[in-house]
Amino acid sequence: MALRIAFYGPVFDRMGFSTASRAYVHALHSAGLDITVINLGRKHLNDPLVESLLHRNIEPDLHIFSFFPQNVLPLRLMFPRLIVQTAWETESIPEDWATILADVREVWVPCFHNANVFQKSLRGPVFVWPHPVNPQLEVAAPDASRLPKLKESDFVIYSVFLWMERKNPLGMIAAFVNAFSEHNDVVLILKVRRMWIDIDQVNEQLQQQYKNAEVLKRIHIIAEEWTEGQMEALAQRGNCYIGLHRGEGWGYPIFDAACRGTPVVATGYAGPADYLDPQWHNIVRYVPVPVNQKFHLYNETMMWAEPDIEQATALLSDVHSHYLFHRERARAGAEQLKNRFSIERVGVMAKERLHAIYETLSDGTNGTANKLSRRAECT
Repeated sequence: MALRIAFYGPVFDRMGFSTASRAYVHALHSAGLDITVINLGRKHLNDPLVESLLHRNIEPDLHIFSFFPQNVLPLRLMFPRLIVQTAWETESIPEDWATILADVREVWVPCFHNANVFQKSLRGPVFVWPHPVNPQLEVAAPDASRLPKLKESDFVIYSVFLWMERKNPLGMIAAFVNAFSEHNDVVLILKVRRMWIDIDQVNEQLQQQYKNAEVLKRIHIIAEEWTEGQMEALAQRGNCYIGLHRGEGWGYPIFDAACRGTPVVATGYAGPADYLDPQWHNIVRYVPVPVNQKFHLYNETMMWAEPDIEQATALLSDVHSHYLFHRERARAGAEQLKNRFSIERVGVMAKERLHAIYETLSDGTNGTANKLSRRAECT
């Protein structure tokens, strides 16, 4: 009999946790597990498979909660057989997370960096369950109606993120300006969410910092809601993805671009370090620095990465100058990634781990003797 799993997550939203939740549901379903899904967020996107699994009337053997740990408190008291799937981006987790996660069955994280970070603060097992290839990758019909006016010959560098210090938007702009001040055929498109950004203030800051008005005309910061088709058009038009982040639990936009075979220039830290490879991708070195973003989950002891903007500038320039070479190596890497992190492969990993957990429950043990931090078998 298939194990019965209740999966809780923001499955229809647009943030990274939501993309991961949808992909995980697809992975669990592909492995033949009996699933019921409980949506924890708003409904912005459609996914027929996930919708078909909502609120099914089953008696779960195990519960998987995929979100921030502070949101798990009610479930922790209700369900003793609870697995928390989450992620973090700095070198230590928030202070209260260790207390919240102390009594759950296991903690599952997407990358090896997270496994090391969480295990330092937890007594129980931490298992690496990587994010699968996005099941909605390249599914939507492209709609270019909201793209900036571009020439066919324009070389488009793009990024998709929420405007914050962790994503390092000003660093990406600096690398672009440094590399392409004299190239009228290179465009930077930053597709950001509307929250946490004042476009007028940002543009004023850029005008004060960069006196070259012509290069600023080629920087498009777009803070509006787009459909999946409009996002697909950007991804298809983009020649290079830039992600000079300071920390990522996984970094789905970077991962999606790499899985498409788009050349990537990104910081080789935390989550992306599990799937970026110098054989196929352009990895930016970094130094550890204190976190400088005001956020209620951060504190003054936390560290993250500061990417090398000078190296990023050189890598962007090289991708532009030798585009066919970089495109072919990125496409070769994409085939490897889509195999390593396929829905089916990630689903099998979860199924095997869930059965191992269930067996410890069935034989009367509490499951904590197997204290380990495992890297996913996806190499």
